[in-house]
Amino acid sequence: MTKGPLITWRTPDLVVTLSAAIFLFASTATLPTATLAYCATMLYGFKSREAAFQALVISCLLTASNPSFSSEAALRVKTIGRWLPFLPAYFHLFRRPLRLNQTSPLILASIILATTVLISSYAPITSLAKLASFSLGVYSICELANSSDKKTLIKTLTLSIWSVVILSCPTLLIPTIGFNRNASGFQGVLVHPQTYGVFAAISACFIYAVRKQLLHKRLADVSLLLLIVSLVLSESRTAVISAGLGLLICHFSQGSVKTPFNAVKPRNVILIPLVLGLTIIMSPVLIKHTENFARKRSQQKEFSTAFTDSRLELLYRGLASFQKSPLTGIGFGLPSSKAEFKRKSSARRTSSVTTEKGNLYIGVLEESGLLGAIALVIIIKWSFSPIIARKQKVEATVPLVFLLTNLGESTLFSIGGIGFWGWLTIAVVRAEHKHE
Repeated sequence: MTKGPLITWRTPDLVVTLSAAIFLFASTATLPTATLAYCATMLYGFKSREAAFQALVISCLLTASNPSFSSEAALRVKTIGRWLPFLPAYFHLFRRPLRLNQTSPLILASIILATTVLISSYAPITSLAKLASFSLGVYSICELANSSDKKTLIKTLTLSIWSVVILSCPTLLIPTIGFNRNASGFQGVLVHPQTYGVFAAISACFIYAVRKQLLHKRLADVSLLLLIVSLVLSESRTAVISAGLGLLICHFSQGSVKTPFNAVKPRNVILIPLVLGLTIIMSPVLIKHTENFARKRSQQKEFSTAFTDSRLELLYRGLASFQKSPLTGIGFGLPSSKAEFKRKSSARRTSSVTTEKGNLYIGVLEESGLLGAIALVIIIKWSFSPIIARKQKVEATVPLVFLLTNLGESTLFSIGGIGFWGWLTIAVVRAEHKHE
């Protein structure tokens, strides 16, 4: 546990954060307001390093916001607007000497991946653009965290998580928003049920990992409870399993069998009927979504068949591509087939072509081959090394859960997607405390 005063905030902080979140999500409704929101976020980031990191958090959540809030024109703004808050990050970082000893593993991994692109990518410009966005994005996020007040960053992420969860709760009663994507999985104020699932899994472990550093632990406990419930409703199987494993590891890594939901205290007894009442009210919904979670909306099929339908086809395609080019792959960040790439790139800029791999580790082999696998090991080791060096077993579960969610998704290299949030949380837990 970190020594020093606990991280605290006043009620106005919570009100201001929630109000700002409502305003920002609402600002994505039209082209002018969305443009103004990203530009204002960028300008705010020039204030300080901590403000620059906060601007990245805002950009991440704005970009991942529910499309039902936005017009078609406003959605297009996100493609460019999400990168604007990186400008103040670079402004602050490049004014100080580069710490090559801190970032050399990331640089080495990027060079290896760039080499695979130059050797075998069928769309090298797109691959290099995606690789540059990943490398520069992760560098700026982690270096900003290392040069900022860690307690301020923990407070920023905690309040952001609280705002997303609180604003998502009412959308349970508004299916056109909360279940907008497929009318089954819960997505809250975010873009997709899978996105919400990954967000909730990582955030739950982050809250648990930093809980001892917070003065207002009850707010953290309520947020954790809501994250777990909404995570199940998202029907994101991999995220649920990842969060479950992460929270168990967090719990036992603390060397205590006490639960944060310490309901035996008299002042907490009032929470018991509230939780029981909510459980009774929500039980039909929870049962329905638990069944959908297991079968992934394939109601007439066994679990194994449902899993095969949603993931194994992607894995087989990835392995087939890997066998054709086992050393360097088909190209970083590219779809499995050229035809799919041409179809997607015809509708958007080539550097923004989306891919779905279903599994990060098979995806890396497909895209970058065995050399890419070496680069991935370097990146993972670099992510964990400062946390392990400080023997922070609980904090280490945050990057671990992020990696576990990538068993059913491929988000580690996706700075333009929910991988952005994963790296924000990793950057904070691996950063040093500057004001102890």
